[in-house]
Amino acid sequence: VVFCSFVNMRLNKVLIIVMVLFLVSCKKETCDEIVPAISLISADRSATNTIIKVQVRDCDGDIGLSDNDTAGRNKYNAFVDIRPFINGNWANETANYVDSSIITAFNDSIFVPVDTIYDTLNFYYRIPIVENNSISDIYDAEVELDVIASDFGFDTFRMEVKIRDQAFNTSNTVVTEQMIVQP
Repeated sequence: VVFCSFVNMRLNKVLIIVMVLFLVSCKKETCDEIVPAISLISADRSATNTIIKVQVRDCDGDIGLSDNDTAGRNKYNAFVDIRPFINGNWANETANYVDSSIITAFNDSIFVPVDTIYDTLNFYYRIPIVENNSISDIYDAEVELDVIASDFGFDTFRMEVKIRDQAFNTSNTVVTEQMIVQP
């Protein structure tokens, strides 16, 4: 009888500890920073494209654009800029990708480079809204951006990535390692 009482007392203590740990683990995760933060995971270049992966964390969870967000500052929320290495220095300005070999005709007489028509050639992206099924408002995800090109007209360059949330808070900028075009 004494042994059973001792075992029951031990089991009760263990059960109480397990319940306390369970309740503490269900506590809603919080953080105070409303500006999204990103970190570079990888930038892998092939002959046809470059895949950039970034880790995104936003404490108030307002990352993402809906299908209805299509105008003005809501048109894009992820940006990849190309910074060329020219004459031994990184350029002061990022370069806009211009592929003037691709042209479109209007009225059989006016030719306009496609990049002035299609914004996707500027490497701007739409991160969609992701339904959050957790108990936290924090958006914590890996985002993959597929840059639809690999050669940008420079023999050495790097890519700079940033995102923006729905409140128009812009994240920090992450920078890839330098990339060299092989002849």
